[in-house]
Amino acid sequence: MISFNDRSYAGLIDKLFNYHLPNLTSIFLNVTRYILYIIGKISYSESFEKIINILGNAIILSLILYIIAEILLFIFFFFVYIWNINIECRNMFILKRVFEVTNLNDT
Repeated sequence: MISFNDRSYAGLIDKLFNYHLPNLTSIFLNVTRYILYIIGKISYSESFEKIINILGNAIILSLILYIIAEILLFIFFFFVYIWNINIECRNMFILKRVFEVTNLNDT
């Protein structure tokens, strides 16, 4: 705009349509937009890869913790619950023998 000699509306409109300014502006804006697209694409793709890696690690960690929890639950069930049932069954057999002895003594 500084290099324009005629700064009237007619002169400016004439320069806009008959000068290479629209072509240069269009090329400049397209190149700028493309550069911003490339910079944004690189930033976004790196960010997406980092997010995918973090989420992948979190999923693997969750799976490992789930497997460990299932194994611990099975061990707890087997050694605590079934072990206690076994002890209670033994106690019931002992009580059954005691009541059989008292039934025999009563008659």
